[in-house]
Amino acid sequence: MCKGMAGYEKNGFTMTELMVVIAIFSILAVTIILNVKNMRAAWGLNTATRNMLADFNLAKSYAVKEGINCVLQFTSDGYHVFLDKNESFTMDSGETEYKTVKWSDFSGGLSGSNNFSSNTVAYRPQGFTAAPGGGFGGGTVTISNELGTQHKVIVSAFGTVRIE
Repeated sequence: MCKGMAGYEKNGFTMTELMVVIAIFSILAVTIILNVKNMRAAWGLNTATRNMLADFNLAKSYAVKEGINCVLQFTSDGYHVFLDKNESFTMDSGETEYKTVKWSDFSGGLSGSNNFSSNTVAYRPQGFTAAPGGGFGGGTVTISNELGTQHKVIVSAFGTVRIE
């Protein structure tokens, strides 16, 4: 504390102290604002990847439970999960769609690509995967965010799924 001219004590901050505190808060605010975009993109990618893993397991469960193929069909903006009663690998009228996922539902500017035959994979009632035209349907889905970070969801021919 300093004493004023008349002997009174003056409480408070000097202008220099106040400017230093404002500068520190400004630097922290800018750092946080810049990292929010990165955190949102990472969060969106992680959430979409885990949801897709769950949807593959959901499709496998429905196929086994219902005794009918359950298909994941990928589009440019997401994917659909549906029961495929006539084994056409496409969603026809009268077939039950369980879920539609769009990449835009998640933050981070996501996009996806896959290497499944005809962008489609099915689970058979035995729990194995199948491809359109026959054979096993193993493959990989790659999900990318706007920062270029990628996660892969890998499906084996035996129907097991993992994230890489």
